[in-house]
Amino acid sequence: MKKFYMLLLFVFICFSLPLFAMGGNEDMHKGNEVYHQGDYQAAIDQYDAALVTSPELPEAYFNKGNSYFRLGEFEEARKAYEKAINQTTKLSLEGKSRFNMGNSFFMDAQQNAQAQKLKEAIDLFRQSIVNYEEAMDLDKSLSEDASRNIELARLIMKDLIDQLKDQAEKDKEFQDKVKKIVEELQKLIKEEDREVKANAQLQAYLKNNSKDRNWQALVTKLEQDQRANRSNTQNLSQQMAQLIQEQQQKGAMAAQLAGGVAQAKELIDQSDPIQNQAADELRSQALEPAQQNQIKARDLLVKALELLTQGDDQNQPQDQQQDQKSQDDQQNQQDKDQPNDQDQQNQDNQNQAEEDEKQQASLAEKPDDILDEEREQQEEREAQIRGSYSDVQKDW
Repeated sequence: MKKFYMLLLFVFICFSLPLFAMGGNEDMHKGNEVYHQGDYQAAIDQYDAALVTSPELPEAYFNKGNSYFRLGEFEEARKAYEKAINQTTKLSLEGKSRFNMGNSFFMDAQQNAQAQKLKEAIDLFRQSIVNYEEAMDLDKSLSEDASRNIELARLIMKDLIDQLKDQAEKDKEFQDKVKKIVEELQKLIKEEDREVKANAQLQAYLKNNSKDRNWQALVTKLEQDQRANRSNTQNLSQQMAQLIQEQQQKGAMAAQLAGGVAQAKELIDQSDPIQNQAADELRSQALEPAQQNQIKARDLLVKALELLTQGDDQNQPQDQQQDQKSQDDQQNQQDKDQPNDQDQQNQDNQNQAEEDEKQQASLAEKPDDILDEEREQQEEREAQIRGSYSDVQKDW
């Protein structure tokens, strides 16, 4: 549907006759010859030669734009057409230049659409329509072809806009699923951290109460909790694998969105054997090695969480980012204005001392107390887990 205009040879000869003595006509003639032979770069060189002797020759710019168009260099083509428009006083040549500028925008738009750069493609199609409309105003003989191209551009734009809306819905659905994964991962980190602290608490107690027989029951409970955490970690990894597979089936753009999820999944999978080793060590009552592996597993989960959440600030709307920046600046100013007196420091030291006493008291608890506390926490966690996990939907 796109009609590409080029001034015929006899038109150039007619326009260039007065300039023949300066060599412009000869260069234009050679440029047109090699253009029709398909050697568009050679044509550009010849048109440039014509412009050396006749720098204000609009036809040379016009045909130079056509040559760039044939080479697929649409931005360079538009620059040449723009110069032709600025140099000519003829409405017909200006109209044809506008028409071909519309064509160059149209072709650029198609390339962007094929590359899934939908927003860029829509903008380029809009610019093509503007140029087609200007071409019609300048040269009525172009109306039929320009109207046909405008209709085609609008049809394609409508399809691209529909694709954008559909992509936005899918992106939102994807982000919602990632949000749920983040929430589950945060729970896993919290549970693993509890296991680390419970292990440390038990080790501290046993230093002073090595003959207490009840500690073995608590170690067994720690092992069970660790294996439960590992099972939940495996379930989360399976959810992430399913989400990644769904995105890959939707194409390259959707798969790119899942890149961060895939990287986070690798870290979560690395934590799995470490959690299993920690559970085995708890079964063997090797508390300190188990604690070291629990810490390693927790740290891997934390790194995975950071990967999934590292782009949150950049994705906030600009006004929210500005509000947050203002709040941060205000808080920083308040911190600077706050007096740093000795009384406040003494109070902080006293509070820290009280906290240390509470910690020591906690470490000296009896195994029965610790076991009861762990049972209550486990019941609470199991209730949360029953209501937390759900299969990823497969309808998209």
